[in-house]
Amino acid sequence: MTEPRKKVLHITSCHFSHDSRIVYRECLTLSKIYDLKVIIPEPDKDWINKLDMIGIPKIRSPFWRIVLIHPLIFFKAFIRNVDIYHFHDPELIPLGLVLKIFRKNVVFDIHENIEEHIKSMKKTGFLFKGVYHYLHILSKKYFHIILAEESYRKYYIQGEKATHLEVIQNFPPQVFFKKFCVTHRSQLGGNDIFYIGNVSINRAIDVIIRSIAMLRNKIPDVRVHIFGQLNIPFSDLEKLPCYEDVKDILIFYHRTRPDIAYEMAKNCKVGLAILKPLGNYLGSYTTKMFEYMSVGMPVITSNFPLYKDVIEKNNVGLCVNPEEPKEISDALFQILSNAKLADEMGENGIKSIESNYNWELEANKLTEFYKFILD
Repeated sequence: MTEPRKKVLHITSCHFSHDSRIVYRECLTLSKIYDLKVIIPEPDKDWINKLDMIGIPKIRSPFWRIVLIHPLIFFKAFIRNVDIYHFHDPELIPLGLVLKIFRKNVVFDIHENIEEHIKSMKKTGFLFKGVYHYLHILSKKYFHIILAEESYRKYYIQGEKATHLEVIQNFPPQVFFKKFCVTHRSQLGGNDIFYIGNVSINRAIDVIIRSIAMLRNKIPDVRVHIFGQLNIPFSDLEKLPCYEDVKDILIFYHRTRPDIAYEMAKNCKVGLAILKPLGNYLGSYTTKMFEYMSVGMPVITSNFPLYKDVIEKNNVGLCVNPEEPKEISDALFQILSNAKLADEMGENGIKSIESNYNWELEANKLTEFYKFILD
């Protein structure tokens, strides 16, 4: 008789059903091995036949999520009595601690540098920061820890050390991105630029707009396709310098499924992954950088040492000062006007993903991590 599959429950209170890390990477990988369910806000109906998603209401306010949604999450989680509870949001640490009281296996998947995030909290009081910091210390002591970045491992191997820790990076799954791969992008018609991710001042939308205005003077047919949630009021976006000069060539698609976005990327010659030098960004990879590489698209990103070690070392794009629009404009012009360089960078990106930066390698680490817990 075949032994029944172990049960796993992934939990998030604020990510969405097309989240690249939770859904496209971890859950799709683990669902092949385990009886896996996901508690997630308002799951997309397209996922009904792919993953067993348990819907909860979507609320943007952290306070109201904690008050109204967390008790519901706890109820839905506890009644399922699974072998591993795997949660993805720092605000769910109290839920994890309660589960530990009942001697459950709990995994805390940390997507960002929490220590830096706590320091950057400007709208919260000293008491709130203290409670948050203390909960973070408890999480190291009582949970199995997964980190999305190597750069903040240091916070978990000093003081109250995490007892079981693995770094599982958010590299792209080749099986998903291969169908969007395009070689010799220089031969595409037009001069289209691609961006995917949240749109905000911290992610340099103001600087990008100014750089595109400069670039348009040299390449009149340039266009920018922007996929992602607009985290700046549109009225404020319209007030940014040079917006009026480029508004007709900035195409906003808002939050879009990755497969739809990357189908459009097949027509683009270069990808933008610009972030300003703020806290967590400096020590964390931007996922889109590797996604662009995986589809053979040259990358223009910030000149952080962490990024330069990938981009310049593998010759897959250019690194620029994220606060200097002329540098961004010049880098775009260099790639768009040099077919040989663009094709070489695109091909190098594909090779780098195949050898070093793919999800398939990380997936092996994830499955071994689970085996350790269940043995």
